[in-house]
Amino acid sequence: NLKQELLLALRQEGYLQASVEVTKSDYLLLTGQLRLDVKVRTKDPIGILFVGNTVFSEKELLESLKIATRTVPFSPNAIDTLAREINVLYQSHGYYFATVVSESLPSDTTRRLYQISIYEGPHTSIGALTIKGNTHFTTGEIEIVVETKPAGFWLFRNWSPGYLVQDQIDDDIAAIEALYEAAGYPGTKASFE
Repeated sequence: NLKQELLLALRQEGYLQASVEVTKSDYLLLTGQLRLDVKVRTKDPIGILFVGNTVFSEKELLESLKIATRTVPFSPNAIDTLAREINVLYQSHGYYFATVVSESLPSDTTRRLYQISIYEGPHTSIGALTIKGNTHFTTGEIEIVVETKPAGFWLFRNWSPGYLVQDQIDDDIAAIEALYEAAGYPGTKASFE
């Protein structure tokens, strides 16, 4: 697809806000040629500088932008979204305490510059999961609805790396609260510490 190839070429050069539209196509019978009118909007190129990353390459960190298949041009809030997705990437690989911060940098060219600073923190895994304050269900009944697990093999499951991921913790809290509500205890609150 010509449109996709043009977009990819532009975005690989930093034109992340580029859009390509084929506005007209004509097939000329006499010459056998195809004439295309293509409208290209580039806007300012964008540069992203990564600082502090040792675990992942820049290419791996940029994968969440989906440059090759992205249909929506890069917007100003996309850099913050990228930083959040990088943080989730670190958590899902055992860096729960990773901190990812994005900022705009001054530039003396038309290229807009952003810096994503990463503090990876220690590589950690869950040694044990303790459930406190529960008086209605057995620990096993709660562990069934909780996806966060200590590192190791689990019955009917593959190896669990035992990593803490904030989105999964939030889902686990909601699952515990739903379990209590289904048992007739509405308003039960669970938390993680």
